[in-house]
Amino acid sequence: MPLVLIGGGSGVVPMLALIDAYPERPITLYYSAHRQSQLIYLTELQTLAAERANFTLYAQEGRFQPTEQLTQLTQPKASVYLISGPYQLGNSWQHALWERQIPRNQIYYEEFSW
Repeated sequence: MPLVLIGGGSGVVPMLALIDAYPERPITLYYSAHRQSQLIYLTELQTLAAERANFTLYAQEGRFQPTEQLTQLTQPKASVYLISGPYQLGNSWQHALWERQIPRNQIYYEEFSW
């Protein structure tokens, strides 16, 4: 089953472990931070994306528009979604997934706040 990982800021750290643990699984990572300088591990992620045909990376400064990003996925209802980041990020992605009728048991969200 494909994994769709959504990480905000330092929420990308647990995603690195998942990417490493499942080298054969199709993985798409959406990774954002408030500023370009806050995209930690970006070089490592870009290298992995270049080396692995089954790993797709979308990284940017600023927020993604979840409804737009979800249209890029080839199997949205057959994927498992893992979200790690601040409340606003998790909330907007969860609502977009629910609107796309992704079953709640395929969405996992870990909110963090500092």
